[in-house]
Amino acid sequence: MANITPRRNKDGEIISYQIRVFRGRNADGTRLKDYMMTWRPTPGMTKRQITKELERQATLFEEACKQGQVSIEKPTFEKYAAYVVELKERNGLKVKTAVRYKDMLKRINAEIGPIKLQDLRPDHLNRLYAKLSEPGQNKKTGGGLSARPLWSITGLSAPYWPRR
Repeated sequence: MANITPRRNKDGEIISYQIRVFRGRNADGTRLKDYMMTWRPTPGMTKRQITKELERQATLFEEACKQGQVSIEKPTFEKYAAYVVELKERNGLKVKTAVRYKDMLKRINAEIGPIKLQDLRPDHLNRLYAKLSEPGQNKKTGGGLSARPLWSITGLSAPYWPRR
């Protein structure tokens, strides 16, 4: 059963609800961190509508937790990128391409690897692209690197480059 706690602002008004689902205990008996989510009612909802929708959200969240669709961990870009490359390898990525991706990830992870995915912002990527395009980054020519291959690995959008 989900546990529902109202969250109040300084004036004592309920602004959101925290829904917690018990996750269990590990092998030595210590309690695991609960699954949690926050639900905010839309303005203009009546108390009855809020109660009904809150119960529905709690039930849906509890079911998602039981089915393993909710994750407690917040992965970093480095973990996500390794997962994507591994997934591509299992789906038939050529060996040379996988080796090249892993080589490029060394540079990428040095810059944005420790950032959690939920905290990753466009300015992080733009700084990475700017750093890699600086002279001296390309080991063969001594010039800058193109950002295009990085987009294929990360699956993230290209930076905005103003036309000259």
